[in-house]
Amino acid sequence: MDEKKLRRHDFVYLKEAAKGLLRESGRCNLADAAAVKKARDFLSAAAGSDVPGVARREEDLPAGMIALGFAPAWLYEERRVRIAAFARPEHVARVESPYEVINRGFKDSSAHLRTVAQIREYAAGEKISIGVIGSAALEIITGAPYINPQSDIDLLLRGGIGQIRGLCGYIREKSLRTGISIDIEVELPDGYGVKAAELFAGARTVLGKSLTGVSILDKEKVLAVLEKNKT
Repeated sequence: MDEKKLRRHDFVYLKEAAKGLLRESGRCNLADAAAVKKARDFLSAAAGSDVPGVARREEDLPAGMIALGFAPAWLYEERRVRIAAFARPEHVARVESPYEVINRGFKDSSAHLRTVAQIREYAAGEKISIGVIGSAALEIITGAPYINPQSDIDLLLRGGIGQIRGLCGYIREKSLRTGISIDIEVELPDGYGVKAAELFAGARTVLGKSLTGVSILDKEKVLAVLEKNKT
């Protein structure tokens, strides 16, 4: 696998051979020894399974490694457990983008997943690319109960600024109607992601994040790129 083709938020499925490195490199911010062991057991079991890691940025990435983030469905003290780990490119079985995950067949068995399905249908009608990340994506992928009543819905968009503005308006109305918080990130052609809320706020700059770095971006330049970027 060519790690240069990975983008932030991609879902990375690993081969069984990754088990040792995952367990050795895994780290989380849990103090309870029993919870740490449970997290490491989850991490080991992810190798060779249908539980993916999420491509993430690492400040000091070791040579020849891919930085991944994992999260089990269970909570610790009512908080999501996040585990950072590394794998090698040869450990990767396949990669799935958030735009592919949202187009999987899934049961809209909760208010959150019904909302995702409705937004997906609206976006398709507007011909805008939309992806799902976070707890909703992991529940769609694994079938495990990642979503709880306090969960947000996290979405990723690609498109022109007019398309994005229209879809964000629809999503805002949907959020107000359902009471579900919906966070939207806009993906730029160069792989950077910016919060939609920042794009439409008054500041002259936006914070951009990618697999390789974090940058303060000039909003006018970002809007100019999006003006040309229609799906």
